Amino acid sequence: PALQTLSLALGSPNPFPPSPGVPQFMEIGFVDGIPFARYDSERGRAEPLTQWIKDGVDPEYWDEQTQNAVGSQHVDAVNLKTVQERYNQSRREWGICLHTRQRLYGCELMSDGSVRGYLRNAYNGQDFI
Repeated sequence: PALQTLSLALGSPNPFPPSPGVPQFMEIGFVDGIPFARYDSERGRAEPLTQWIKDGVDPEYWDEQTQNAVGSQHVDAVNLKTVQERYNQSRREWGICLHTRQRLYGCELMSDGSVRGYLRNAYNGQDFI
């Protein structure tokens, strides 16, 4: 069994407002590769994707997850801006630019009963430390 959370922050050095239907931030929780919960900046609320999580937690859980995701959204926006500056992509030279920062973290239960945790970061689809 594996538990994972994927976070994706989208940002642009362009002065244009966000596009409707394109969230600037999202988080999706997975168990064994199956999405069970999500948050995106368009909806502004964490929500269940499976019946077992709907039935298994109190409504207050979703308030807490929403607060956590909003906090992550703000932190990731700052981190994305920092990475853009370090790659000298903080200004719009021409056209429309869209940059992504991805974070994948989770844990796996190994066959010997131990737990292995991990954290991976990427910028524009490439591994980033």
